[in-house]
Amino acid sequence: MNLAFKIGSLFGIPIRLHITMAIVPFLAFWFSGRSDLVGFAIALGFTVVLFGSVVAHELGHALTARRFGVHTADIVLMPIGGVARIVNLPKRPGHEIAIALAGPIVSIALAVTAFLLLIPSMLISGYAVTALNTLLYINIVLGLFNLVPALPMDGGRVLRGLLALKRDYLSATRIAARIGRAIAIAGLVYAIYSSDVMLGVIAAFVFFGAGTEERIAWMREAARGGGVYPGAPPGRVYTFRWTSRDGSGTAPAPPPSVGGAGPQGPRRDGDVIVIQGGKAEVISRKDPED
Repeated sequence: MNLAFKIGSLFGIPIRLHITMAIVPFLAFWFSGRSDLVGFAIALGFTVVLFGSVVAHELGHALTARRFGVHTADIVLMPIGGVARIVNLPKRPGHEIAIALAGPIVSIALAVTAFLLLIPSMLISGYAVTALNTLLYINIVLGLFNLVPALPMDGGRVLRGLLALKRDYLSATRIAARIGRAIAIAGLVYAIYSSDVMLGVIAAFVFFGAGTEERIAWMREAARGGGVYPGAPPGRVYTFRWTSRDGSGTAPAPPPSVGGAGPQGPRRDGDVIVIQGGKAEVISRKDPED
């Protein structure tokens, strides 16, 4: 079931709204402390500023990625932030670092702009000052919080890019994912201690997101040539459906063999990559949904 609905496009990139974003205006109205039209206006304004700030942050990632030949399928807005879903991964560690830093740079630039606009506005009162303060606060949080070195957050991607300058992509992802899980566990413990529900949700997102990043790294290595990955946890099975994405239906430069399974033909849309106990195989079969 698709829980994200398209609400428009910017620079050719579809913008989708996750269904859970519906709770944001209600929460903003609740925390406004008012039950009249003023409270409604505050909630609406906060929601618009939040949506706009998150979209700007993710566009920073997406447009920088485009410069390096990385295609963004869409941007999905969720209560805990946005996700720019890329189709192909950056080819060089330096590219990933630049793409990861672009979002926080945009957010910090918006925060600085809001602060500069507030200086002359301090002498007057009104909704404009409230809106600028909201813009300032939201973008400081988006810019700085995302720099925490925990995958799948921007800081975690910067860390992986730095590690990948000296080691292979898979091992760099493993290290960054472990650091991300450790930070997530610490955050979850503090969230339980302080009864901070939102922090607990973010910590859970980071913990499971780090595992997803590691599995995607295995998939990338399988797509690039397969083989045996000594660091893969034994006894686990991860399955990925190959998709060419460019519409050609085939993948470039298929390896002569993957995981000792013998010669393989060109990968086609619907082929399945299986990673089991560190060994990658390509099974040519169509997905039942196709």
